[in-house]
Amino acid sequence: LEWLTKNHFVFLGCREYSFKTDDAGAVLPEEPNMIEGSNLGLLRDEDTNVLSRDAEPLVLTPEIGALLSEPFPLIVAKSTLVSRVHRRVPCDYVGVKQYDAQGRVTGEVRFLGLFTAEAYDETARSIPFIRRRVMKVIAASGATTGGHTEKAIANLLETWPRDELFQTSSKVLAPMIMGALHLIGRPRTRVFVRHDQFDRFVSAIVYVPREAYDTSLRERITDVLTRSYAGRLIRFQPYFDTGPLARVHFQIALDRDHPHPDPAVIEEEVARLARTWDQGFREALMAADLSNDDREGSRKFTGAFNAAYREAFSPEEAMRDVAAMARLSSARPILARAFRSPVDDSDKVRVKIYAREGSIPLSACVPVFEHMGLFVAFETGYPVRPEERPVPDAPDVYWVHDLSMRTANRAPIDLDALAGEFEQAFEAVWSGLAENDGFNRLVLAAGATWREAALIRTLCAYRRQTGMDQPQDVQEAALARYPAITRQLVDLFETRFNPASGLLREKREEAGAGLREKIEESLRDVAALADDQVLRRLADLILAVQRTNFYQ
Repeated sequence: LEWLTKNHFVFLGCREYSFKTDDAGAVLPEEPNMIEGSNLGLLRDEDTNVLSRDAEPLVLTPEIGALLSEPFPLIVAKSTLVSRVHRRVPCDYVGVKQYDAQGRVTGEVRFLGLFTAEAYDETARSIPFIRRRVMKVIAASGATTGGHTEKAIANLLETWPRDELFQTSSKVLAPMIMGALHLIGRPRTRVFVRHDQFDRFVSAIVYVPREAYDTSLRERITDVLTRSYAGRLIRFQPYFDTGPLARVHFQIALDRDHPHPDPAVIEEEVARLARTWDQGFREALMAADLSNDDREGSRKFTGAFNAAYREAFSPEEAMRDVAAMARLSSARPILARAFRSPVDDSDKVRVKIYAREGSIPLSACVPVFEHMGLFVAFETGYPVRPEERPVPDAPDVYWVHDLSMRTANRAPIDLDALAGEFEQAFEAVWSGLAENDGFNRLVLAAGATWREAALIRTLCAYRRQTGMDQPQDVQEAALARYPAITRQLVDLFETRFNPASGLLREKREEAGAGLREKIEESLRDVAALADDQVLRRLADLILAVQRTNFYQ
């Protein structure tokens, strides 16, 4: 108390209480008696309480009664009252217990105020109330006197939030300090949580990688804490030293019926938020099922992705991109990967194009996708510069083009089933193996391979030579409009000519006739005459074909 009066505490209020006790001297969970004439300063108003929440009556709960009965003459905690002088923070509360001749608690004098800057600047070992606590923590560590570990613990205690030293018992403080000590040798995200004695606040001391800490991360951590405890942020205080971690002290106000989340779950969520992109990439690399050579090649992509890429994609997605780029070669300078995010609609298609011979102009790839029945919403290109060449003939710069598309007619597609054929079709068109026209719509519309689309293209071109068939755009539209019949036409051709079926000629003809009947039944649902002509004449042409080299 003498130390408080030596410019270490600004006294803002005072009040004296007497407690009701049972025959054994234990404090009863009842409203304490306010001593008349003891209300001073901010506590002049008898309705103003040090510990109650809002309109909550001042009642000593069993937990508070047990705390008051403990054999410690002083209590230091945060009040629910907010100071209006010096700084707008919760006031500090210093409780001095009163005892009877038998050493039983009979009352308390409560001082309300603020610890001064001098109280925060003094060394922890020079403050009477906490120096014994500091010594107990050091003793509990088992560290050798004068050794490196003892000095490290002492430094942690000196830099630990001073309010926490005032309010935390040595029993609670010791494991937190030891946990922080281990972070010196193994830096990682940690969250240390402490509830105050009166369950009005929860204090969270959070360690995160210094390079990851910014306002955005701090706000997201605040969201995690306030959501987990259904509370509200009172204050936060960051601290930086020369190490790789930043420390932030959060204070969250609690309601009476607040939840009690698992601190380990909170720590896991904060760790996900605080994970740096490079750290995540290294973790994804270690988790990937790769050979030693592939892992070494992938490692060379660490640091290869620019800020724009990192903002757009996760480290796990980067590993998928690295795996795709590893498949590129001088013989295969480009490839595509089709995918869909969990939140995408069923008409959405995302494609990444990987190139090793420079950036791909948007004007070159958009017509390919439009002919495949897609509408390109946007495209973004990202250069990828490995620190070292992953393979001897690797380029200095790879390019990853990210395209967001949807089906032009808004029709849903089963991308999981069609992604492989779609990717092969794009590469076939790009490399010149397939023509770039509307017949490629059949890949997504009818589940055709690019070679099956080429077969239909050839049959339609043959029909047009008669001069009596529909133009190519009408043929393309009819086939895409009736994908089930298009699939039946391909099946009819395969049944008649694919040598892998193992059927004799008579059986093939018999199966083909059965398919022709099914096609005829399907044609009954075709409304437009032009569409009927296209589909019916293709079926007739397939039945008229005598031989083919399609399967060679």
